[in-house]
Amino acid sequence: PKGYVDTIDPEVQVLRVDKDGIGPVGMWSTFADHGTVNKFQYGVYNADHHGSATRVVEEQIRALGKLPPGQDVVNAYGNTDEGDQSAGLTRSGPAAADAVGRVEAAAMMTAWKQAGRSMTATPELATRWTRLCFCGQQTAGGPVSSKATPGLPLFTGSEEGRGPLYDLTQQPFEGDASPVDYPLDPAQGHKIVVPTANTQEWLQNAEPVSAGWYSSRDMVMPAYRTSRRRRSRCRPRRPSAPSCPRTWASVRWSASAPGRSRSRRIPPGSRR
Repeated sequence: PKGYVDTIDPEVQVLRVDKDGIGPVGMWSTFADHGTVNKFQYGVYNADHHGSATRVVEEQIRALGKLPPGQDVVNAYGNTDEGDQSAGLTRSGPAAADAVGRVEAAAMMTAWKQAGRSMTATPELATRWTRLCFCGQQTAGGPVSSKATPGLPLFTGSEEGRGPLYDLTQQPFEGDASPVDYPLDPAQGHKIVVPTANTQEWLQNAEPVSAGWYSSRDMVMPAYRTSRRRRSRCRPRRPSAPSCPRTWASVRWSASAPGRSRSRRIPPGSRR
């Protein structure tokens, strides 16, 4: 009800790293923004706006720190709680991606400079992680499903990057939902369910096709090829403990500005 500004995370978070006897060598930075300014039709592997932000920050740190040519400078830009937050709804192409990245870089550098006033050689660091069980368990909002089941809107994508079915039909399904819960699995909510390879019944009767999906962090990523009746599972490797120089400081800085990023609206009752 308050508009997209109430649904996004506008903060840029920075962890500055300086090396004793050398000077500033980089930062860990995060901002919630999908890398969808360059659409899939731009058929070149690229880092989207993240690449621009990373490059600009590294160049500025090197210049401000007057570092020797052989010293590595790194801006580890990690995407964060992006949800449906994107700068690609009204922008497209490499020039726009570069412009978005430079706006992000400016906010990162502002936070980086502020962090320089509160550096410490004894930072308090902690590691936290969790694993979510999509196994039918009860939650405060009701049970979760035990099956990964994509909904129809997945196949036509969003306005920032349409999917393969849209190429054939020219009809977007984004936001479409059923008026009632999915009867075979009410935990899926009002999703218009598309049958996939995650049910034994489908596997037994399937034609020779491939299907798959993924989920993030510690979740299992199933992949199926029904023509061979084989299933493979893989788990992403957990990142190892970082090895860093001795001084850090952490600062938050707002990168919020009108039109900077937006979130897409999802009708009440729909789930993805």
